[in-house]
Amino acid sequence: MAYITRNANIVLLFLILISASALVAATVFFQENFDRLTTAYNTKLTQLNEVSKDLTEKQTALEQIKSELTIKAAREEEFTQQYTTVREERQQLAGEKEQLTELKEDLEKELSDTESTLQATQNSLEAAKGENERLKTDLAKAAADVSRLKDDIDDLEDQIESRDAKISCLQSKPDAEESTC
Repeated sequence: MAYITRNANIVLLFLILISASALVAATVFFQENFDRLTTAYNTKLTQLNEVSKDLTEKQTALEQIKSELTIKAAREEEFTQQYTTVREERQQLAGEKEQLTELKEDLEKELSDTESTLQATQNSLEAAKGENERLKTDLAKAAADVSRLKDDIDDLEDQIESRDAKISCLQSKPDAEESTC
């Protein structure tokens, strides 16, 4: 039995050595796997943190973009309203321009007619001035003639008076001579 006990002890020793070797090998294997898994976990955790940080930045950027988009939409609405207002004002101003153009044309025609009338009136005035000058000249001649004729009348009246005086003198003195009267 000693052989069996010895063999059993050797087998047990061998089994203990194999178990210890297997335990050491398993421990080393699991330790390396654990280190590899820990490294992979830490890498994934770092990546997850980076992705989380990126996600937060992207969410912030998205919120900012949403805010800007809302502002842009409001501005676009405001610009659309302003464009509509400006377009309406432009149409109104175009209508007013057309009316003013028509008024200008009417006023230019009226001015042209007035200038023609003024020219005709000026021509008539010049003719009337010429006629006035001619009449003034005729009046001056007539006044000179009237003055000359008055002088002639005065001379003739003087002659008549002197003859009437002679006639009276001769009638009152029939025998007197003409030279004494």
